[in-house]
Order: sequence, then structure tokens, then C-alpha cells
Amino acid sequence: MALVAVISFSGKDKESVAWPTNGMGALLPAPKNGITESIFEFGGLFSVRIEKVTLDDFNTYIEKCKEKGFTIEAKSQADEYTAYNQDGYKLDSYYNDNLEYIYVG
Repeated sequence: MALVAVISFSGKDKESVAWPTNGMGALLPAPKNGITESIFEFGGLFSVRIEKVTLDDFNTYIEKCKEKGFTIEAKSQADEYTAYNQDGYKLDSYYNDNLEYIYVG
């Protein structure tokens, strides 16, 4: 069992942390826009927060997740998306309009 927690608390000039290449991170697309602010992965749990994004960025990201196979038992609202892939991994994602971030878990 491995614990991967990468958390960035920088000032004005934030930079994205590296997208994981193993575990759940390897199953999901790396975001094209925004700043990957924090990544947490432990014992099959995964979460990431992508900041400075728009609702259009969220919708684009969800389309990329669908291309990666997260389409089973999909539930979608204007700013939320939940689905499984064929291996049973679950994607929960939502967009926070007030703070302009995407949560993926």
C-alpha cells in the first residue's frame, strides 16, 4: 500500500504539481487547463483539485474522462459527473463556479 499526497500552498504564482502516472491518476487524463493544486492517493482513494478553470474546461475534462472509459452508470448534471469504467473504478467530479475549481475523486 502506498501513500501519495502532493499538496501545494504557494502564493501568487502557483504552478501545477505533476500529474500521477500510476494508480487512479494513470486512468484519468491530465488536465489541459488550470493549475493542479493538490493530489491525494492512498489505498485506492484518489482526489485532485484543479484550480483557475471554467465550466467549459470542466466539460472538456469530462469528455476526456469519457474517452478513457468512464461511461458506465453515468450520472450527469450541469456541473457534476459520476461514472464507472469497465474495471469498476469510480469517477466523481464536480465544478465549483464560485471558486473556479474542478474536484476529481
